[in-house]
Amino acid sequence: MANAGKPVIVFPPGLSWEGQVFQRPQHIAENLARMGALVFYCQPEHLWAVDSFRQIDTNLYLCHVRLEAFDAIPDLWVHIMTWNAQFLHRFQNPKIIYDWVDAIDAFEGQSARLHQQHAAMLASANVILASSNFLYEQAKIRRPDAVLCANGVDYEFFAAAWRSPLALPVELDQIRAQGKPVIGYTGALAGWFDAGLLKDAAEQCPDFSFVLVGPLHGNRFPLDELKRKSNIHYLGFQPYRAMPAYLQGFDAAMIPFHVNEVTNAVSPIKLFEYLAAHRPVVSTLIREALSCPGVLTASSPVEFCQQIERALQIKNTPEFIDEADRVARQSTWHERAKTIFGIINQL
Repeated sequence: MANAGKPVIVFPPGLSWEGQVFQRPQHIAENLARMGALVFYCQPEHLWAVDSFRQIDTNLYLCHVRLEAFDAIPDLWVHIMTWNAQFLHRFQNPKIIYDWVDAIDAFEGQSARLHQQHAAMLASANVILASSNFLYEQAKIRRPDAVLCANGVDYEFFAAAWRSPLALPVELDQIRAQGKPVIGYTGALAGWFDAGLLKDAAEQCPDFSFVLVGPLHGNRFPLDELKRKSNIHYLGFQPYRAMPAYLQGFDAAMIPFHVNEVTNAVSPIKLFEYLAAHRPVVSTLIREALSCPGVLTASSPVEFCQQIERALQIKNTPEFIDEADRVARQSTWHERAKTIFGIINQL
């Protein structure tokens, strides 16, 4: 599978291509392939039926194979993350792109192994990427050549939320029929989500409908407690392809995260998706929100409600739309992949 001098990049098993939220690895793989790299995205081993390579786009193959199948490819690049670095020993002297996307302690249960893998990658990887300013500053201590490569957005996909009318999901349409502004969240409901803040904000702002769209992670998230509030609505996990329709049904969007070392290390993909959909964003004081133009921030339930009011006031103004569009267009996955592709070519 020669590729006329273009890089060959393997993404070892991690997130399945279709079965989970479409996230950073899939977007980067897709956009590197569009730039001419030959990309092999390996499915998690438990999903294999038979060994196979299936082409899903130009230069992009979905793989159900043993990683040793790539031994014959010279100058192979492997795109690795902290939580799947254990697959590296199955390649023969690959060039390594280490993509550091979260605080190590954000992952439950395997802290010692992950810290060890992280240290090994910082020491040996050919390319170090960091997805947030917080991680970038830490990476630069060990690797002065580290590169800031934040998360991004498929701009054209999410711009559909404002370019043309979409069929709203039935449950969301019913919520909108109540006549209240809809303040929405898309993404996982997990320990980093400040459920207490949302509960208090819902009590203080009974004239807003708060809508949560996304998977529930772990058993400790107090979803039942939130659902007891008449103006908090949980619509469950929804497929990635449906996100523009949900965002079109939001009047404003929110990122109600706890503020701590874990969330300060996060580059929220949803932030750029909200802006590409021209939805004003209200966030807690996490670091990446503070550094993003056009995002409204709050440190308490009272401030959160006040900033939602502000978001509803500015949502259709030319000033907000121009700012949101500028930030989103500068933050596409294409731009992120272009950064990576340039580094690979330099090396």
